[in-house]
Amino acid sequence: LTSLIRRNRRPDLDSLKQRLADAFAPHPFTLSQPRPDGGRVVTLVDPQGETLLQRVIAKVQLNDESYLEDAVQTIRRELQVLVGRMEEDVLATFRERDHVLLYSSR
Repeated sequence: LTSLIRRNRRPDLDSLKQRLADAFAPHPFTLSQPRPDGGRVVTLVDPQGETLLQRVIAKVQLNDESYLEDAVQTIRRELQVLVGRMEEDVLATFRERDHVLLYSSR
């Protein structure tokens, strides 16, 4: 029970920023002030300062360690694909999962 409580506790702003810095290194990022819905916008930039991507981390994700981890990993994968650092076998897996199953009516 203690590990579940610890796992789902709300991260503080400093630990959130450190987690994002670790996950997105070497790309600089900014974290917006809270939006009216409680989410925050993460903006990742390239070395020239051009925006690579922007994503919202929802309030529910910010308030729960496990949801936050999922959000950070999703953004990290998107960043890796965007900058061409994802291994081909991982990309193939994503492509396979992206196919729609067709059902025939016989």
